[in-house]
Amino acid sequence: MIISHSQLQEVLKAYGSPLAKGRATEKTNKTGAKGPEGPKKSGQPVIEDRLSLSAEAREIQRVKELARQAPDVRREKVEEVKGQIEAGTYKVSGKEIAEKLLSRLLVDELI
Repeated sequence: MIISHSQLQEVLKAYGSPLAKGRATEKTNKTGAKGPEGPKKSGQPVIEDRLSLSAEAREIQRVKELARQAPDVRREKVEEVKGQIEAGTYKVSGKEIAEKLLSRLLVDELI
């Protein structure tokens, strides 16, 4: 996507940027102060960005954090299967293996 100069100027105007008005670039802090000389009395409001997350977004963040905290390996399951293999009682059908391979292949193709 290409953004034209006029489109960029419209965005800058929407955010009150001095670049959109042809003035020199000057940084201002939240109180409207500019550099060491203190607040400017230009009548221009100070614009602050804010972020507000929906309840759904907060829930997704919480679930992601829980997933990050979960162990990568389920030790009990590993020990159970390891014991079955050592005892010679671990059995997997060829059909189950084929189904897993094909399902993984389909998922990889879709992604």
